[in-house]
Amino acid sequence: MERQEILDSISSYFEFRTDIHTVIVYGSVAGGNYGKESDVDIALASSTPLGYKGLLRMNTDLQLKLHRNIDLIDLDKAKGLIHYKIISKGLRLKYSGRELSAHMIRALDFKTDFLPQLTAMQIKRIEKTAYGS
Repeated sequence: MERQEILDSISSYFEFRTDIHTVIVYGSVAGGNYGKESDVDIALASSTPLGYKGLLRMNTDLQLKLHRNIDLIDLDKAKGLIHYKIISKGLRLKYSGRELSAHMIRALDFKTDFLPQLTAMQIKRIEKTAYGS
């Protein structure tokens, strides 16, 4: 299945789900570097709590529809780097401007407050590995 077919299938699945206001595909499919065995990473946000059973049902439906493994994440529960990457690099297939704005603000807060610290820690680890203690 080609990338656009995957995205179109996901869009059509959620088109009439009025409880789901945000659908963002992220990871290898969003980046265009997916392979035959790649899973599909999808972040969702809902006007009602998604719950385990709801996520499991959607996961099963989408696996049957796309013939690929699916990783679903509740965007409202995502934190830190994963939330930032979903918002900054993901493909928005369905979204509410108001809800998306709140997630963009959270992602921006992470970028300005925590990402520089994470980058500094990564640089120190690389230097320690490359040059020793």
